[in-house]
Order: sequence, then structure tokens, then C-alpha cells
Amino acid sequence: MSGVIIHKPLASFFMYLLTVLMSFIMVYLFLWSSGKAFTSLGLNPRLVSLIIFVSLLGSFINIPIYKYTLDEELVLTINYVNFYGIIYPIPSFERVKNKSVLAVNLGGAIIPILVSLYLSYKLLTLEPNTLMPLLVSIIVASFIIHIYAKPIPHLGIAVPTFIPPFTSMTLALFWGFWGFDKSVMLTIAYVSGTLGALIGADLMNLNKIRTFKSPMVSIGGAGTFDGIFLSGLLAVLFIDLLA
Repeated sequence: MSGVIIHKPLASFFMYLLTVLMSFIMVYLFLWSSGKAFTSLGLNPRLVSLIIFVSLLGSFINIPIYKYTLDEELVLTINYVNFYGIIYPIPSFERVKNKSVLAVNLGGAIIPILVSLYLSYKLLTLEPNTLMPLLVSIIVASFIIHIYAKPIPHLGIAVPTFIPPFTSMTLALFWGFWGFDKSVMLTIAYVSGTLGALIGADLMNLNKIRTFKSPMVSIGGAGTFDGIFLSGLLAVLFIDLLA
């Protein structure tokens, strides 16, 4: 019986090469889809490049806004006693009050909020009659996303990935059936997806942040993009394909 034997160093090299290649492909797809989504919203290509660059860089920046004390916890501590050369471990429980920080992520929250405000201002300046659809979409998206948002201790707020973009896409298509054009639908999709995720998942659960028991709770993600950044972009891409 014959076969091909691949030595382990060679296999490891190919796995490493495949991992690097897949990483480059994922980064390229992310940049391409993000650029396409922002361009579809009518933003200048240079502004789009700046937004993506600042968002990528800012995803690692968390700005502290509030410090608070967590509830007391019983923590097991072990003290060691040396008795005639023999070390004896002595376990004991202590009540400890840990502190935590509430922060806002630059790339995952602040940048998407600023883009949403700019797009809303631009839309309302051109078409003032879109104020009601925009507000209704933000409110409805916030409540729907809040229903699915689950606080998880030591992690944060978890929301099923496609709930925010699917919700905002559905709302945008709904207003399209009422006669609003594609540019309005795209803006509603982005703004309701972004602000809906921010309000429904994060802001409406601020009263539960003490249950997270984490040294830091970051609105918008901690060092990576979360639903707030991606929700609006995914909704825009779906609308751009369907409308």
C-alpha cells in the first residue's frame, strides 16, 4: 500500500500559510464591504476611507466615562505559614469589593454614532418628511433588539448576529413600500441598525452592568467591532442588493 507522507514541519508551514491567506481575504472582504456600504450611503470616497481607518484604529480605544463599585464577593485566599521548615497552606474567605469602569469604544460606538447623526442631518435637510419614518425605525429597532439582548456575566451584552441588521433592513423595506426612495431606505437601514443596537442592547441594559462582574464594560466593544458598528453596514448591504 502506497501513499503520500507529509512531514509535520511542512504541514505546519502550509497551515500557517493558509491561516495568513484566509486572514488577508477576510480583511479584504471586510474593507470592501464596508467601503461599498458607506459609498452607497452617498459619502465621499475619501471620507469613507477616513471613517474606516479611524474605526479600525479606534476599535482598540476605550474612553472611560464612569467608575463604580461592584457588589461584595467572597474570594478564596490562601496564606502560607512556615512551621519549623514545613509550609502549611491556610485557606480563608475574604469579602472583596471590586471596582469596574464603564467605557465607550471609539471605533465601535462613537464613530458609528457620529456617522448616523451626519446621515440623519443630511437626509432631513433634503427631505424633512422623513423625520417620522426615521424616529419610528430607531424606536422599533431598539425595542426589538432589546428583547433579544442578553446580559452575560464577565462578557457583556450578547445579541444574535443577524437580529439588528435584519430588523433595520425590514424596517427600511417597509418604508420603501410606502413610496420612499432607495437613498432614504439606505439611510434608515444604517441609522436604525446602528442606533437601534446602541440603545436596545447597551443603553437599555445599563441598569444591569453591575451583574457583569467585569473590570471594564465597554459600549461598542472592547478592542473589536461589535453589533453597533456592523449592524448598520450589513443592513445597508442587504438593502443595496434587494432594493
